[in-house]
Amino acid sequence: MCFGASTVITRRHTSGIDLTALISGALDTLVEEFITLELEADNLKLYEIRPDAARIATVQAAESGAIPSCDILEVLNEFEHPRHEEFAAPSRWSFLNAFTEVSKKYSPARADVCQRKLTRLFGLDGQPSMLWDGQAIDV
Repeated sequence: MCFGASTVITRRHTSGIDLTALISGALDTLVEEFITLELEADNLKLYEIRPDAARIATVQAAESGAIPSCDILEVLNEFEHPRHEEFAAPSRWSFLNAFTEVSKKYSPARADVCQRKLTRLFGLDGQPSMLWDGQAIDV
């Protein structure tokens, strides 16, 4: 998750395109998004999440289309028994990593959808998280 998967450049026609300005603007946006992503990721590491809150948030992620519902148990298992020792603490960061581990099996197109939705759900885009900010989840 080097970037938050929120910048997409699209153009319907290529005539009259100013690539220099388009690329420069995209890079400026990426720099800003990377800084936001870095700050929000550090913030996720500060907060623990209880198993019940993780269960609710995993179902919410499936309902939003971030993961297929058949992967709910796999995400929860990865969170409770992570493959990587550095994610053993039950933090929001470790919880996000559980989704990332499970999403490694997805096709590139499906993984892109997953990461875009997780970026929004976890608040990695600088907006309030949709999983715990303003929600009924007590962490």
